[in-house]
Amino acid sequence: MDDKKIFFIILILSGVTIFLKLFPLFIKIDTSSPKVRIFFKALPFAALTSLIFPDIFVSTGNVKTAIIGTLVAFFLAYKKVNLGINILISVLVVYAFSFLI
Repeated sequence: MDDKKIFFIILILSGVTIFLKLFPLFIKIDTSSPKVRIFFKALPFAALTSLIFPDIFVSTGNVKTAIIGTLVAFFLAYKKVNLGINILISVLVVYAFSFLI
């Protein structure tokens, strides 16, 4: 991934996040509803996921190792493992499997 693409992704993600944080200031929305609060808390993560998820499968150069790493990361996230540990374990698993496949 080249530097321009990374910069563009960071710029878009920060713009979306800032917009979503400031959106309730400009439009009158009843934020007392738990569903509305959950929506505004989850939306930046949804935007981040939609931008990054497709690149997961081409990041390693091998689709098989990328799928294995993604499954490990999903499993660890399901088990509520710390994000830093999740990333570390997923990277190590992909590294180990890159020698086997």
